[in-house]
Formats: sequence, structure tokens, C-alpha cells
Amino acid sequence: MYSCKEIYPMHTAYCLFPKSLDQGLDWTFCMQHHHSFPPALVTTLSEGRVLGLDGKVILHDGRLLGDASKGYNASFESLDFFPNLNLPDEEYIDGTVAVLAAPYSNCYYHWMFDVLPRLHLLRQSGITCDKYLVNWDGLSFQTETLTMLGVPENKLIKSKPDLYLKAQRLVIPSLSTHAGYVPEWVCSSLRSELLCGMVSEPIEEFRKIYISRDDAIHRHVVNEKELITFLSDFGFSAVLPGSLSLAEQISIFSSAQVVIAPHGAGLTNLLFCNPGTKVIEFFSPNYVRHHYWWLANHLGLDYYYFEGLGDRPPRGISHFARTDNIEVSLDPANLIELYRKFIRIAEPIPKNNAATTTDWQHIALIEGCLSQPVAVALQWLVRQLPIRALVVELGTSSRRASVVIASALPPAGHFYYINELGDANCDVLNLCDMVFVNTKSDYQSVRQAILRWYPMLKIGGYMVFHNYGWLTGVKKAVLSFGLNGHFIAESLWCHRKADELLRR
Repeated sequence: MYSCKEIYPMHTAYCLFPKSLDQGLDWTFCMQHHHSFPPALVTTLSEGRVLGLDGKVILHDGRLLGDASKGYNASFESLDFFPNLNLPDEEYIDGTVAVLAAPYSNCYYHWMFDVLPRLHLLRQSGITCDKYLVNWDGLSFQTETLTMLGVPENKLIKSKPDLYLKAQRLVIPSLSTHAGYVPEWVCSSLRSELLCGMVSEPIEEFRKIYISRDDAIHRHVVNEKELITFLSDFGFSAVLPGSLSLAEQISIFSSAQVVIAPHGAGLTNLLFCNPGTKVIEFFSPNYVRHHYWWLANHLGLDYYYFEGLGDRPPRGISHFARTDNIEVSLDPANLIELYRKFIRIAEPIPKNNAATTTDWQHIALIEGCLSQPVAVALQWLVRQLPIRALVVELGTSSRRASVVIASALPPAGHFYYINELGDANCDVLNLCDMVFVNTKSDYQSVRQAILRWYPMLKIGGYMVFHNYGWLTGVKKAVLSFGLNGHFIAESLWCHRKADELLRR
């Protein structure tokens, strides 16, 4: 027999969209800005059995306990599968054994976000255990974290490929992460338990840090030496987390105000950053992942991303080339623009976002045909603008887009709405950072909007068109001027003004 105790309920979480120099928000972020988390449980099983290196829990009828057996093919969860295995001799434990083992636990990220949260759930349940089953490779971070959390080595059962164990009572906390999505309670519990008594005075040398993957097996930054040289001119120190103790990593990341890093397990240490810390993560175009974007959201960090050099796959196509090396553009103009943009936004991203259920419910009540994906992308783009940005909307009588833009406007920014007749609600005296063309979507109206407002757009400013690709007049008018650009959402097309004359 088995019983379950719910520690955290089922819930859905939403993620603020990242900021970037890229004109188009990568489709990965568009598709993965929300996730539904199942309840986090602690299951107690009398005379339960555990199989294999990753601790697959077998119920009395031969099925697997699903939420404790990540990565196992559901088709194998049957009565017929296990009797057909050539099982090793069964080892019996007369006592209570907690199952903390999880796949890939020799990786720092998976150890921190798969194994340790199970220990937290166990403690929340109030159940006392005699032994703890864990994957064990003797790695320093495994030893250090378990010592910090008060689990002595003499109480560990070290998992192995030919493990087949039966216990008087098994206690099985749920696996908390799901395909790289980490729930907020995992972040808050790890910070509370690992930072306790560890944080000292900030170290000035590590206010700005670059995280190296020089000791990694794959996904290297091929021009890392040149990148480090560039960043050092701006006061960055290079850090190799794998060469440091956990206490040293906590001290460095809790000191950081700016973190720049390629995608990799070193960013697990964002756990120890203070709210408001700025993070730039960069990827290979063939391997853009959401793990640390979500982590940054839970921790209140200001998250940016950009993609390295190389061809980008089409929207909806993921090559999942996790071993691809990364080459960062060392064009000085790109890097300096990225850095200046990164540091000039003095405040964290505002908490209101059309991606969140509550805000969208209010926005959707306002008249207009702006869909939620378009609203989210529009907010994302507005947040890319500098402080004191000037934004103009050429709109119709519907005002949904106006609310979306106003909710994302950077500090000290100005927003002007101009109706379909071309009348402004006040005079626009300065050059614009962004013009949103949301007026009548016929060829002549859009063409007149471009003729009138493109000269008022700053170099580097954005002209954004709604209904591009859906209504032929919009696309025809844009192409008549030879403007180039990208989709940033369905029917939302963005051009960035270069230092060139407008073709008439």
C-alpha cells in the first residue's frame, strides 16, 4: 500500500519575456513563456522496490511510480516489463529509505534542481528517514551540499546500475523539474537553505563577471580569449565555476551586479544572485534553451539573451544541437551597443506583462483586435527601448495596443497616440524611438504613415507594422520603400532604421 502527501499544489507559472539586441524574439521564448506544474508530493510505500542507477520506484503491481521515474518510457510501465528483466539479487533494508536519486546527477544543474529539492520536500513532510538513496560520484558539489544540508555520508546508499533494493518503507518525494522548467518554490527553498550564514560582504572584483566553459566537454566559446579581453576593458573578471568550491561560487555570484555567460551549468549559480542583477546569456543559434531565463524570472533578475554567429533554423524547428560550439560576434559596434544598452536601463523589468493571466484578462476587455501573442511581443519590444524613450502609435479608435505599450514603457518614457485621421493628442517635437503603425491597413494609409513618420524616426529606432502578411496593403506599402525587417510575432513585423536614405 502507498499514500501521498501534497506539499505544493498544482499551479501554472508565467515568465516575463527576455530582452535582446535581436530584432525578433526567438520562437523558443514565444512558445515557452508559461508552464503548468503538477503537484509536488511525498509518497510513502510499504515494502517498496527501487531499480537501477536513477532510482525507478516499482509499485506492488509492477508499475512505475510516474512522478518519481523521470525519463522512463511510459510504455514500459506495465506488469509484463519487469518480470522479463534479468534482475540482480534483491537487497533488503529493514528501515525507512528516502529516494533522492535522479538522472544526470553528476551534472551540477541536475543535482541542484532535481536531487536537492527532493530533500526539501522530504523535510516538509516531517518524515524521518534512516537512509538516503542518491546518485553518488564523489563530486565536490555533492559532498558540500549534503554536508550543508545536514545529511551525513554514513546514511547514504549510493546508487548503481545494478541496484535492486527493497525497503520496509520507501519515502519518495516527487521530481520537481519538468523538461527544464523549475518551479519557484525550488529556487526559494534552495536559497534559504544554502545561503544561510554563507553571504559575506560583496567582493568588488566580482561585481561584473564572465562565466567561462573552458573546462567543459562541449559547447565552448570558440573566440573566448578575445571576448574576455574585450570584457576586461569594461571591468569584467572571468570565472571558472567548476574550479571553485561551492562556498566560493556563492560568494562570487552574491557579489555580482552583472553576469555574462554562455548557456551552461555555471549559470545554476544565478540562485545566489541578488534581485535586480543583470544577466546576459548567449547561445548557439541551434541550441536556444529556456532553463536560466525561467530561473532569472523566479529570482527577480534582469535577463537578456543573444545568439552567436551562424544560420538560425526556421521558426518551429529545433536542431537541439546541445554540443554546438558558440562564436560571439566581436564586431565592436555590436558589443558596445549591447553593453551600453545593458547598463543604461536602471530599473528591473516591470512586473506587469500581457503574458500573465491577470493582466491579459484586463487588457482583453479593452476594444481592439490585438491578440495575446502580439501583445506580448509588442511589450517585449517596447522594453528594449532606452530610458526616456519616445513612442508613437498611429492607431484607430481601438485602444488595446495603447494600453499594452503604456504598460511596458521604460522609465521616464513618453507615449503619444495619434488617431486614424493623423491628429496627435499633443505635438511630437522630438525624434521617435519607435513608431507603431496600427492605423487603417490599406496600401495608401500605410504608405502615408511611412512617408510622414519615417523621417521622424531615430537612427536605430523601430517602425513596427500590425497586420503585415495578413492584409496585403500593409506588406505592399512596406515593400514599396524597400524596408527590411523581421516578424517578432504573428502579423507583427519590425524594421530597424539604418543610416540610409528612405527610398520613395
